[in-house]
Amino acid sequence: VLTLFGEEGKVYSPVYGVKEIEPFYRGLFHDTEKSVISIHAIMANLNDPYHLSARFSYQWKRVDKPAVTFEGVDLFSFTKEGKISQLEIIYDTSVLE
Repeated sequence: VLTLFGEEGKVYSPVYGVKEIEPFYRGLFHDTEKSVISIHAIMANLNDPYHLSARFSYQWKRVDKPAVTFEGVDLFSFTKEGKISQLEIIYDTSVLE
């Protein structure tokens, strides 16, 4: 996963906050027992090839927490080299309570 991101990559997460790539995924993988992502659509910006978004469903079973399923959108920004420079994750966190 880390190789998909540029050196300065960041993740903006509603649960983990703004993190550099390695700490974000270390925390996510530590907290996750099982997860399944289903992509519903990928949307490109016709005027800017360095941005796209993906609408998804996420089934997330966290360690010591009940499983949840929710809908969300990921907003991706890319470097000119094709690496992810920024990932902004958007979903309603009330399903986690």
